[in-house]
Amino acid sequence: MGQMRIHPLRKSLTPKDYDRIQAALDQDDVAAVSMEELDAVADVMFDWHANRVRTHVVITRRLH
Repeated sequence: MGQMRIHPLRKSLTPKDYDRIQAALDQDDVAAVSMEELDAVADVMFDWHANRVRTHVVITRRLH
C-alpha cells in the first residue's frame, strides 16, 4: 500500500490562514477564500474526524 496523500496546500497553511478561512466561513464571505483552501481545510477536517471516530485498530487477516 502506498503512502496516503494529503492536500498539498496543507503543508503551507499557517494558523493565520486557518483563522482567515474560519472567519470567511463564519461570515459567508466566499470571495475571501479559494476552493483550493477549502479543499485543504476539508482534508484536515476529514483526517481529524476519522481519527476521532476510529474505535479500534484495524486488523487484517487472511480468509480461507
